[in-house]
Amino acid sequence: MVAALAIMVTLTGCAQTDPRVKAIEAARSTYEELQESIEAGLGRLPAEDFREYLIEVNGLGEAASLIGFTDEQIRQDAYSLQYGVARTLDASQQGDVGTALLFVSGYYETGGGLSYVQETAYSCFTVTIDLPAQEIIDIADARCSDAVYAIVDEQDDVDLSELQS
Repeated sequence: MVAALAIMVTLTGCAQTDPRVKAIEAARSTYEELQESIEAGLGRLPAEDFREYLIEVNGLGEAASLIGFTDEQIRQDAYSLQYGVARTLDASQQGDVGTALLFVSGYYETGGGLSYVQETAYSCFTVTIDLPAQEIIDIADARCSDAVYAIVDEQDDVDLSELQS
């Protein structure tokens, strides 16, 4: 009986999913939803005043805006940054090209008890858009802002390539 119980416990332990993998999968889902919302809204982006537009409409796609927030205001949003969100951290425009610095995260936790585990994964990246043509030119890994790194653990940062399908 004890041997059967030990085998069952061992097999159950082997079947557990890696929380880190699940957190990355959750971040990937957040990224994919954000990408779809950005592509759907490309036709509404202005050719001028890109940054001001993103402040006015509260971000790019479904990524709520933190543009112009102080470090303290960003820290107040700290709790949500770890739980599967998308945020617009900054934006700029050079001629006809607009660039937004974005943040996405994913979260996973096990059921609890003695083996309770929480895991977060996030990535910061830029989306560069040809505004008159209303098309994405580039999506690239980027460093998050210092205010974000003051909130989230840099060990939870994943390369953008891990989120792209």
